[in-house]
Amino acid sequence: MTELQKSNLVKGLSIGAVLGVLTGAAVMYSFQQPSVEDDDRPPIIVRGGSLIFESGDTKKSKPGKPWRKETVTDSAGQSEVQWKPDHEKARSVGLFVVSFENGTDASGATCVSEFLPELTVIYDHDGEAGTPAIRYLISRRPRNNGNGTMAPTVIQTAPLTEDNTSVPDYPTLTLTGTETKIAIEYTRANGQTVVCSADRATVEPRH
Repeated sequence: MTELQKSNLVKGLSIGAVLGVLTGAAVMYSFQQPSVEDDDRPPIIVRGGSLIFESGDTKKSKPGKPWRKETVTDSAGQSEVQWKPDHEKARSVGLFVVSFENGTDASGATCVSEFLPELTVIYDHDGEAGTPAIRYLISRRPRNNGNGTMAPTVIQTAPLTEDNTSVPDYPTLTLTGTETKIAIEYTRANGQTVVCSADRATVEPRH
């Protein structure tokens, strides 16, 4: 074998080894990265009539989890009431995929699905112009079990009525009211704040 042939053989083996490593890494990455459809937490449905937060989605036959109330005291000594779907072994939440039913923004444009770290639900419970709307934050908060898992959380401002038993597969939190529309306020990555008025919003946790 000539020196040139030896050199070409070494180069070929080196390139093959590098390609093999890259291919293996790509395969490993593809297994480690879940798709946006792959999550073990049920969605949260937000709808009007009265304001209802529903764990699970009846339209897609995705059962939810019972709501669990936690009261947390922050570093300033202020109490915060949090409601979480009771799902101790679920993956930690990284963001939410939010979609809208009959949703329009302030310009009249149709609201599109968004990937969001948090969102605010605005509900005009009595329809009176002089009464401020009630706002609930849906965000991620650590569970009180000390394992650091971030759970989808409804932050209570006005009291919500829990019902984990009437329809066990689809537990609800309710604020009594008459307005059929809800408003969802959120901030996009570019800093733009959007308010979407909709009949219903689907909030799907993703890890």
